[in-house]
Amino acid sequence: EITDAARRVGALHAIAAIPGGFNARIGERGRGLSSGQRQLVALARAEMIHPQLLLLDEATATLDPATEKTIVAASNRVTQARTAVVVAHRLATARRADLILVVSDGVIVESGTHELLLSFGGSYATMWRGKTP
Repeated sequence: EITDAARRVGALHAIAAIPGGFNARIGERGRGLSSGQRQLVALARAEMIHPQLLLLDEATATLDPATEKTIVAASNRVTQARTAVVVAHRLATARRADLILVVSDGVIVESGTHELLLSFGGSYATMWRGKTP
């Protein structure tokens, strides 16, 4: 079952790179794994247990672009047909959300889809324009 879940999220290569593969003993909090390997293993576990709610807190924050692409594809797969709360500073990650909440000093200052927030011309639009040529 875990092998199938790992395959569905594209984690087989990452797990194969871990000495011992699926039988490896992993340290607390994923010690000994790269950031990308930790994320893929976590997403494979989520794919296997099918939680109703999934929290992804800065899942791509420390990743190189190639690994980020793999994690984004895996998280898209895992979040289908379930509620996911995604905390992200990268606007490209937030852009795909059904609902974006812009938080400033602990207060929600804007909410809406990517397109709606751009049309507001507020802080999200300002951040987006600063990131997009």
